Amino acid sequence: MKRLIMLALVSLSVVAVAAAPSLAASSAKAPKATGDIQFINTGYPASFGPVSAHWVFNALGGPDVKGNVLYEDQFGSYTGKVTAVSVNGQHATFTAEVTSSAYLYANVGDTFTWTVHDLGEPGVGSDYFTYQFAGGSLDLPAITAGNIQVHN
Repeated sequence: MKRLIMLALVSLSVVAVAAAPSLAASSAKAPKATGDIQFINTGYPASFGPVSAHWVFNALGGPDVKGNVLYEDQFGSYTGKVTAVSVNGQHATFTAEVTSSAYLYANVGDTFTWTVHDLGEPGVGSDYFTYQFAGGSLDLPAITAGNIQVHN
């Protein structure tokens, strides 16, 4: 009986050692970008005056891309689901598809792409992001509150 128990324990330890590399690989941290920031949206015509905006995002890369965005300003808000993420050093680019909208400039199904730049701590005065759209791109000024975080 003792011999049978020892054989079972040895077998279990061999299985555990063989499974360890795959468990470590699956628990490896995926690249990600997160932020909860406020900024002056300079994408509006100057006649609108300064438009304060709030943007929250989390974008997780790797084999199972996931995440969400929320944008809001005085003209409305929208939410979106992240569909693509790439991280390169302290910069991350991600795309989201709008899933709900009460905002004139975003319809359900629209996609938007941003590149966020994590250039220091705290984020105010250093972090910024680039918004890509059909006609080009727009570097938005440094954030006025909050922080952008990019992790490889």
